[in-house]
Amino acid sequence: MVAAAQTQDKYMKDKRLEKKTVEINGAKQTRIGNVILSESAANQVNSKDAIANFQAQAAQEKSAQSARKVSTTEQKKELDNLIKQQQLYLDLKEQEFELERQFQGATGQKAEEIQKSLDLNRQIQQKSFSEFTTG
Repeated sequence: MVAAAQTQDKYMKDKRLEKKTVEINGAKQTRIGNVILSESAANQVNSKDAIANFQAQAAQEKSAQSARKVSTTEQKKELDNLIKQQQLYLDLKEQEFELERQFQGATGQKAEEIQKSLDLNRQIQQKSFSEFTTG
């Protein structure tokens, strides 16, 4: 119906036809170009215009709702991703504290292994943190 109304509007615009409502001697007349419409025809034209406008408005609202839904979905995904990154970083920090605790009581080869684990953990933390802060 919207397409038909748009086609009608384009046809009228191309033919330079305007729909006018004029009042002559207290009576309203609707004219399209030089044609005077009967009251029922004028009502039909006006109701078709109203329906077309309503449908166009409904289509615009539906489009806007879809855009808002997409935007909300994207924001939720982004927020979920940020939460996961933050959780990873916090898990790595917790692991680092545990390794440091183990390192304090370790000696020899065990201490070296823990130190390597700590170094690796800190590298991963740094990478995770830089990804988190740069998005």
